[in-house]
Amino acid sequence: MLQFVTQREAAEERAENNALAEQRGEKLLKNDAFRVPEARLGKHGQGKERGFKQKFSGQVHQVAEVDGTMVVDEKGQRFRTRFVLPVPADSTAVTTVPKRLTAKGGSDVLEKRRLAQLEPFRAELTEFVGEGVSLKATAAKMRDLGMPVIGSKGLRGRSGISFKAALELLGFRVEAGRVGPAG
Repeated sequence: MLQFVTQREAAEERAENNALAEQRGEKLLKNDAFRVPEARLGKHGQGKERGFKQKFSGQVHQVAEVDGTMVVDEKGQRFRTRFVLPVPADSTAVTTVPKRLTAKGGSDVLEKRRLAQLEPFRAELTEFVGEGVSLKATAAKMRDLGMPVIGSKGLRGRSGISFKAALELLGFRVEAGRVGPAG
């Protein structure tokens, strides 16, 4: 008797889960687009996040198909429907601040302000960096260009950001003392 009750409860829960998955799929098909969650910080991806910080990426994915509990985007990438956010098809991508720069209590607003100060130097730095150059040479070039003071104590001060962080904020890849193009 107990086994029958357990099986019946499992069947009811399975039917409920299937209904929820179907509802999520219908929402995705209705909207034709979705955003995926941002990578979580902290141990095992369960870091504590501030409530006002964005939870989903700025990139909009178009729905190619919904297959049960999975949604496939226009590039063939598969995502679980329970974790994506359906958005209208005419939604546009938004520029987001890299999570790693705000991970230590930083502010998205402050990072956007810093990015606005750095933006006029992006073209010259892109040309200088080319396919790759040392961080030391790039920092010297940043000084020569007269990059603005960022934060109350400058680029390298306690409340400012490092040259490396400024380059990452501009979208450059910085690894092992070398600066390269994004990607």
